[in-house]
Amino acid sequence: MKTATTTVYILTLFVLTEAGYVDLFKDADFKNKRARVKDVVVDVCYTFKCEYGDSLDNSITSAKWHGLPEHGAFFRDGDAIINFYTGLDCKGEHESWLIKTQSKKLYFPENFRLDGINDAISSFKVINAGGVAGVLRVCASPESAVVANANATRRDGSSSSGNNTATLF
Repeated sequence: MKTATTTVYILTLFVLTEAGYVDLFKDADFKNKRARVKDVVVDVCYTFKCEYGDSLDNSITSAKWHGLPEHGAFFRDGDAIINFYTGLDCKGEHESWLIKTQSKKLYFPENFRLDGINDAISSFKVINAGGVAGVLRVCASPESAVVANANATRRDGSSSSGNNTATLF
């Protein structure tokens, strides 16, 4: 029994491992970078609506990523995907791309207008095991962008998380 518990714990840590980054751009063809979300945690929803700072909500037209896990347990070790959602908290209409786009030189979403979701993106999630392992906000203060727990923002305009895992451009 102890071995099974240890194995489950290790697998859980593996599934939630931080990896790679996602770059978000204001314009088509990867121009005018707005933010880089670093150390992306799989199965966690990254949402852009913030109570303070510069919101990225409904302002993204193209995206690229690198270093994300390409195979997902949810897909029986098939190809993992990244979803971009028009709703907050990874809800609503979405479009999906294979993560392996990063290594196979396939097409990144260079213009969300072609997919009917231009300037409508409110969140994204890298799907590995399925489900939602949490929701994090990607918020931009005047100094930098931060990723914070969705329930951990202060009314004074600061984040209760010191986790600078996003960069605003």
